[in-house]
Amino acid sequence: MENGLPPRKSPEPPKPARENDPYRMFRFRVKMSGGGFLDFGKTTEAAFSQCSGIRASTEVVRVRTGADIRGVQGIIPSIVTYSNLTLSKGVVANGKFLDWVFGCLPTNLMGPKKPKRKTIEISVLNDAGKEGVTWTLYGAYPVGYELASLDASQDGVLMETLEFAYVGLKRST
Repeated sequence: MENGLPPRKSPEPPKPARENDPYRMFRFRVKMSGGGFLDFGKTTEAAFSQCSGIRASTEVVRVRTGADIRGVQGIIPSIVTYSNLTLSKGVVANGKFLDWVFGCLPTNLMGPKKPKRKTIEISVLNDAGKEGVTWTLYGAYPVGYELASLDASQDGVLMETLEFAYVGLKRST
């Protein structure tokens, strides 16, 4: 005991994650790559504070088969649709991710400079910072940009929100 105080305990290192432990929702990484549907090419990472919109649904056609005397309807899978991906982050001075987004938008003088689809990967990280589950969104294209309101009475972080449409989804571990 120094100065009448008990010795300080050093913080315990995080326990290794078990295989079936759920991932935490605040640790994720976003990567963008390629120039097409499956072209992974050069990868760019970007930091975002929020991510939503990873959703796929299949429309079905409801039918009654002629041989079914019970009158129970059957279903035939039809069109797969994907909701738009939304990513939000604090505004920073530069970034290759945003260069691509604004390159896909037309200006007042000309059309889009770089209208390319990309592959976006969102990976959750375990407590050790290693990638766990990854969602790969194929054929992603920017469809929206929003800057949060500028407000002189607030002292929070200025946020921007990006929205992407995509045409394919894969989940891998």
